[in-house]
Amino acid sequence: MRPTAYGAGRRALPVKQRPVVGAFHQVSCKHLPAYLDEFEFRFNYRENPYIFRDAMKELLTAENVEYKELVA
Repeated sequence: MRPTAYGAGRRALPVKQRPVVGAFHQVSCKHLPAYLDEFEFRFNYRENPYIFRDAMKELLTAENVEYKELVA
């Protein structure tokens, strides 16, 4: 193994972990799809100046989720 490849891998891992640590303190396998959806949403709308308005419209038109479903 080349030393440069090992060093690059060690540097890349914290870059992937940084968003998880910054936004969420712990990531569980159970909720991983929700975390990934959140990151996808943030990435796709990062340059949208009307993000708050658009998010509110989505919240108002979305279906209700029962608490039992949410925590299951």
